[in-house]
Amino acid sequence: MRGWRRALVIVVVVVGLLVVADRVAAWAAERTVADQVAQELSNYQVDSAPPEVSIGGFPFLTQVAAGEYEQVTLRLRDVGSGPLRLPQVVLTASGVTAAADTLIDGAGPIHAAEVAGEATVGYGQVRGLTDREDLVLGADGGEVSIRLPVELLEQQVTLVGTAEVAVSGHSVQVRVRELTVAEPDALPDGVQPLVDQIAAQLSVDVPLPPLPYDLSVESVRAERAGLVVSVRAHDVPLSR
Repeated sequence: MRGWRRALVIVVVVVGLLVVADRVAAWAAERTVADQVAQELSNYQVDSAPPEVSIGGFPFLTQVAAGEYEQVTLRLRDVGSGPLRLPQVVLTASGVTAAADTLIDGAGPIHAAEVAGEATVGYGQVRGLTDREDLVLGADGGEVSIRLPVELLEQQVTLVGTAEVAVSGHSVQVRVRELTVAEPDALPDGVQPLVDQIAAQLSVDVPLPPLPYDLSVESVRAERAGLVVSVRAHDVPLSR
């Protein structure tokens, strides 16, 4: 009985050491790939904080031996140039292939069959394009909710409404669909042209900063964190 217990303890210890070794190897590879991705981003003239990389799948070392990886996630923060910056871009690469030497030495190509993900445009970026500092934007069923205190006909009122969002090339269109006075009884007739004028001012185009890997912008939706843009690319060299 004691011999069986001792053998079991040894097996548990060995398995634990193998798991630790596997995770340490994955961590080291993630750091190496992050450095390679950072270099590739500069080729696309993408300005961002240092990329974060995580390699999915377990065990990791068997993936290294095969040269094929289940999933590689790239997380980019503060992406852009000048005043227009994306707080976060998260990309998931699938069908990833790379030689073992590439992950060890940091030299060599890393290829992905597909890269898909999302980029977030903060509402502060949208507000900055309207020149309305008091504008409050949020999400309402996939559209943008609007709340804006203004002075109309020498009276302080609040405008409320919604805006639709759509992709146009490498930009996001924000178009006010409905805008009304929250206190309609507080104003006389004839105020609607003023409201329509403000609605036109709030309808803006939000240009996206350069993105890596020739990503195509597919769709956009309003979420609590901002405008979430879906992007995708095929046959992508993550690192050359």
